Amino acid sequence: MKEKSEPIISFHDADIINGENTVVYGLNMDVSGGQTVYILGKVGTGKTSIIRTITAENRLGGGEGMVCGFNLGTLKQKDIPFLRRKIGVVFQDFQLLMDRSIHDNLSFVLKATGWKDGQQMEKRIEETLKSVDMQTKSHKMPHQLSGGEQQRIAIARALLNAPEVIVADEPTGNLDEETAESILRLLRSINEEHGTAIVMVTHNRSITERYPGRIFEIKDEKCEEKTV
Repeated sequence: MKEKSEPIISFHDADIINGENTVVYGLNMDVSGGQTVYILGKVGTGKTSIIRTITAENRLGGGEGMVCGFNLGTLKQKDIPFLRRKIGVVFQDFQLLMDRSIHDNLSFVLKATGWKDGQQMEKRIEETLKSVDMQTKSHKMPHQLSGGEQQRIAIARALLNAPEVIVADEPTGNLDEETAESILRLLRSINEEHGTAIVMVTHNRSITERYPGRIFEIKDEKCEEKTV
């Protein structure tokens, strides 16, 4: 696993908000390329709010925040799509478009992020599906796939624009144990082969033991790194 020295994500004394409420005070976190970072905490403590702040869905409540070279404190609305192209997001509930094929789910994302060359788009879709071992499923509809296969497609979608970081919000929450393990192995291989940073929200401590990384835990409105 190669780590790049310049932080991809950097929070200093950052307040994380959900709506009008501050849920985490004074967050300090630097994430560099190649790192795996876990955010642990009970339901409702602000784990997902940190993810939403990284993707600029939630505004920064205070302090400093930099993500992929963008300053969250001064980020303009028109620049948010450019920030999001550098981030791959994986959700617990997959969030695939159910009315179109896997191929069309992926081409929709490419078109929405500025791709125009049809040949290049086809090549990228093929490469990305192959990287998650789903190259034979391109013509299928989402409902024809198992939960594990849908999550692999969701990871492929996250990889389309070669992101600097993947943020994953409980990515194994809706999967059985064996399927969850295969998804975790896939994320680890992406991390190791491409140097893509992974920031994962989870309530499952055993994941952090099987796939070691840095651990931040939210407790009493503070999110602090745990040292072994």
